[in-house]
Amino acid sequence: MFYVCSCSLEYGSNNQEQDIIIPEYSFLQAEFTQYESGKASMTMIAAGIEQYRDDDVLYGTDITFSVYDDDGSISADGVCDLLSADTNTESYILSGGISVTGHKEQLSFTGERLRWNGESEQLTGATDDVVSIVRQGDSRVSVVGSGFAASGVSRTYVFSGAVSGVIETDE
Repeated sequence: MFYVCSCSLEYGSNNQEQDIIIPEYSFLQAEFTQYESGKASMTMIAAGIEQYRDDDVLYGTDITFSVYDDDGSISADGVCDLLSADTNTESYILSGGISVTGHKEQLSFTGERLRWNGESEQLTGATDDVVSIVRQGDSRVSVVGSGFAASGVSRTYVFSGAVSGVIETDE
């Protein structure tokens, strides 16, 4: 009988460059304020913010944000677990524990994944993602559905999938 055994392992060495991706910037307990025409237009507080080399996207965790009107009043605010923000394309992806309130409209959105396109002022969810909307005021709305899309321009929203809920009016 004749047996042959062989083993090859790649142990690496201390001199080899590792493919570990490390953020170029990393901030903990960060607070940001954006100014337009000398007035605060948006504030964001994050447990952590990271940006990577050759990537114009900021990634944040445990986000709280507020958007302000020209008169300084809060027009919208919200929270999410994770944020991906590309300020060049004005594309913002919110994930996990999302709650956003539009104060003028008395409208609140909750969900697990939403995308805001600042150029087109569109807030959308994936086709299968469930979004909940609650509206107070003259007509009260409480609906849950999938395939959510909302327009900041026309102030309308639609669901392309199944929807359930209650709509009440004072009439």
